[in-house]
Amino acid sequence: MKVSLLTGLIIIGLTLGWSLEGETRTRTRTTTGQQGRSVTAQSTASASGGGQYSRQGTYQTTGRQGQIPIGSFAGSGTLTHTPGQGIQNDYTGMITNQSGQTWGVERSATYSQTEGSRQRSGTTTVTDPQGAVVGSSQSTTSYTPETGFLRNGTTTRRGTTTTSESTATQQGDGTWQKNTQVSNSQGETVAGATTSIDITCSGSQTCSKTVSGETLRGYPIDRQTTIQLNP
Repeated sequence: MKVSLLTGLIIIGLTLGWSLEGETRTRTRTTTGQQGRSVTAQSTASASGGGQYSRQGTYQTTGRQGQIPIGSFAGSGTLTHTPGQGIQNDYTGMITNQSGQTWGVERSATYSQTEGSRQRSGTTTVTDPQGAVVGSSQSTTSYTPETGFLRNGTTTRRGTTTTSESTATQQGDGTWQKNTQVSNSQGETVAGATTSIDITCSGSQTCSKTVSGETLRGYPIDRQTTIQLNP
């Protein structure tokens, strides 16, 4: 079943939410690139009631040498619903690479809806094994049926800051055109891409997203992401 980008994002994202105490869900997300190499994240999430949840899982890559584990992750969070304001999702976790080094991750996101539009704003902070902040980002995304998606973001990695702006407009049934531009702190364009996005879902359990296009420098983009949910 081909669906719109918005519907696909809702199915991919919101079906991960739950409120029943003791409920557990598993998710498998696989992204495959041009040369056949793929990265798979397998996770299990459990709700403990009161908006509290925990999540843990593993990463592995598949290529010429077969499947290779590349890390694991674990964390916990809280979903808070405030009538008239939206949903707040706060998450604290860690990622451990194949060398045993552990990196910290903190995410906070707010989802809200007004008449005719939807908004998301969020921040992410990453710390190294010594506890020093090595990266952070913040972004806001808005959607209206008339204009599609607009996302503005700022990312800082080891002292270097870039800003990005992305727009996604519907081109047809289930197909969207996305344009992204990335600028440095001097306002110079340093990266970007023009892509076509197609999302197909089978019920509420499996969604596939195909992205094709090219970067600002003319390099091809061709990848597919599949998400399988098991309630």
